[in-house]
Amino acid sequence: MIPIHNIEVLINNIPSILQYIIPGYCLMFVFKHITNVKTDNNTTIILSCVISYITLSLLSLFYISNNIYITSAIAILINVFIGFCIAMVAKCKIFNTFLLNHLHTNTYHDIWNDVLDYTHGSNMKIYLKGYDYYILGHYRFNETNGNESWFAVSGYEKIDLKTDKILQIEDETSYFVFNLRDVDHIEII
Repeated sequence: MIPIHNIEVLINNIPSILQYIIPGYCLMFVFKHITNVKTDNNTTIILSCVISYITLSLLSLFYISNNIYITSAIAILINVFIGFCIAMVAKCKIFNTFLLNHLHTNTYHDIWNDVLDYTHGSNMKIYLKGYDYYILGHYRFNETNGNESWFAVSGYEKIDLKTDKILQIEDETSYFVFNLRDVDHIEII
């Protein structure tokens, strides 16, 4: 049985323990949600601890406060800002072009970031498995999740595969949503 004194010491030290996790986790959270980078929980926790320790060590050089709550709050704000900045640099086309030209890599985690224009949109020809038509539409959204990835196009047309005759036309307010597993292939035009 654990003595009550040990539990009280643990409870009293929770803020000290969390200050070495939360600031780094905030940086990781912002970065992962802006860039859609996927990491496992163990990696996130370890990186959070390392980032928090580095941030708190740098803050101690400037001796901001002896109050653990103030120091933690400042560390969280700094890490949220740094996470946002790093994510923006990672998504920057100039940075990715530099990486591609000089290191033959980029920060994208899937092919869609390389071929789709998220700013202005891209036109797509979607050839569905087992259908005698294809969809021509303007890319709007996607949810990347391996075999369960979903895409949405707007202002789409259903066009016959053999005759290229338009079977159906929809305006920009109508969406055609499809699962990637139902697609034979896609042309980006």
